[in-house]
Amino acid sequence: MKDWESLADELAKQIVGDGRSTDLKNSGKRLNLNDDPYTPDDLKLANKLLKDNDLAPSWIAESKDLVGVREKLITRVRAALTGGALPETLNAEVSAFNKRVLSFNLKAPQGVDHKRMIDLRMEQERVKRA
Repeated sequence: MKDWESLADELAKQIVGDGRSTDLKNSGKRLNLNDDPYTPDDLKLANKLLKDNDLAPSWIAESKDLVGVREKLITRVRAALTGGALPETLNAEVSAFNKRVLSFNLKAPQGVDHKRMIDLRMEQERVKRA
């Protein structure tokens, strides 16, 4: 008797075939990725203008910036905590960063992964354990 995994593989091969089937609708034609049915009508023109001019929506640029800033801040926070106490200026930078993250998370479109804030207590615990 076959196990479930081989049976599932066999059924998948019967359904999909060898992947070279040409009897599929639009087989060999390029996909039209310009018309996204999930984009609201009021954003379609704006997205087209951005795409035609090789630009990205502001939230994408901000997302990339937040990733870079977070990495640098985490490195500085861990170094400061390893050496002792966290300077007040660095604490203020982390607070400002967390406000930016909150603002980003509130305005990012649905389905976009939220950015994580920096939790100083959690970072202290990581430094203690290391």
